[in-house]
Amino acid sequence: MAQRLSLDERERVEVMITAGVSVAEAARRLERDPSTIHRELALNRGGGYDAEAAQAAAAGRARRPKTPKLAADAALAATVGALLAHRMSPHAISALVAGEGASIAAETIYRACYDPTGRRAFPRAAGGCCQGAAGGASPEAATRESRVRWAISGP
Repeated sequence: MAQRLSLDERERVEVMITAGVSVAEAARRLERDPSTIHRELALNRGGGYDAEAAQAAAAGRARRPKTPKLAADAALAATVGALLAHRMSPHAISALVAGEGASIAAETIYRACYDPTGRRAFPRAAGGCCQGAAGGASPEAATRESRVRWAISGP
């Protein structure tokens, strides 16, 4: 996956476009695909291209870093944490809180349990918060298992 344009690249695009350099030539000089430059100009050309405004707009459109759901909702995190302490599975917790009007995917709970940074609400010190009868399979294993299940039974 290609990286986004940096501020330096955006400034170089601004100079080249102002100087009348073609999009294809600007892309060649930046060693980027022409479609990347076309998309950049289409998204950020409102009366001329401004590199700093384009950088700010790109930062606003970026999906990450996004505050994880359990880190953003302390009440939901406390509920999920208490249910995990009672050794409920993330899938059971997801179904239970959905019945109470809240919404959280089991995968979100798995990610919170196995996040090495602790940024998603459950620090590693919580000690195997997702370990149930399966002995604490990794979230990757759970994802693989669900993909296999889906491939066999369909959506």
